[in-house]
Amino acid sequence: MSITELMKEFEDIEKEIDKKISKKEFEKAWNIIDKKIKESYDRKLISFLLYKKAEVEFYMGKQEDAMRDISRSLGILEDIEDRDFKGEIMFHLGRIFAFMGDLENSEKIYKKVVEIFPESNYFYLASISNLGDIYKRLEKMDISLKYFERAYKNSIKNEMWRISTYAAGNIGELYALKGDKENAREWVKKALELSKKFDEKRIRHALNLSIGIIEGDVKKIEEYSQKLKEMNYTHDVAEVYYVFSNVANEKIRDKLLREAIFIYSELGDKYMEREAIKKLEGNN
Repeated sequence: MSITELMKEFEDIEKEIDKKISKKEFEKAWNIIDKKIKESYDRKLISFLLYKKAEVEFYMGKQEDAMRDISRSLGILEDIEDRDFKGEIMFHLGRIFAFMGDLENSEKIYKKVVEIFPESNYFYLASISNLGDIYKRLEKMDISLKYFERAYKNSIKNEMWRISTYAAGNIGELYALKGDKENAREWVKKALELSKKFDEKRIRHALNLSIGIIEGDVKKIEEYSQKLKEMNYTHDVAEVYYVFSNVANEKIRDKLLREAIFIYSELGDKYMEREAIKKLEGNN
């Protein structure tokens, strides 16, 4: 099979699998992948299919199976000479590790991806941004800030607006978590301007909600929280409430945290529910 034919097969398979995932037909997606693995002799294709299989197994709640197939995919990648292909699959495997909460392995993989690609490459920039997210989750805020600033600077230079928007928004969040209202406002507004360069309402609504909280604009808070809820992004609302309550005025701060606690409870996110409760108790 030629490279062109192989890439076409990758695209067709991924579309078929992603269609099943979007419909939450995980068992059907898994069966498609498993059948194709058994039929394939191409090691690139098998490593790709194992990555997709691990992704589906994560959605099915089968973390041990997902870990096994990630390891199998990584083992095959070691013998593949095509660095670009290897880097792309590793990037996606790092993403699955992060989904599963295995931040240590996710960090290791993203750092390897960064070594493969030039600074102008999408996977390089996305890996730098994702490392910023990992360090934010580990509460290593200063390191996180350095990675997001690096992702912002290089993505602006290479006109990768989605990454620069995400990086700027996260810089705003980091300043909010530090209680630095002015820098939080500056960076969220930068992110909002950048978000106008591509079409994604979810991001713009979350950024507008963040600005509403920073500025104490109750009408804006109600408007954009409702828009996110109507799009089924209720968890985004809770996250923005939790983060930006740090720079909210006293009249709305505790109300935002109580609402975040309620949402986290409804969604079953026990960890963030506890964190929001601790923050609320610390305010009083």
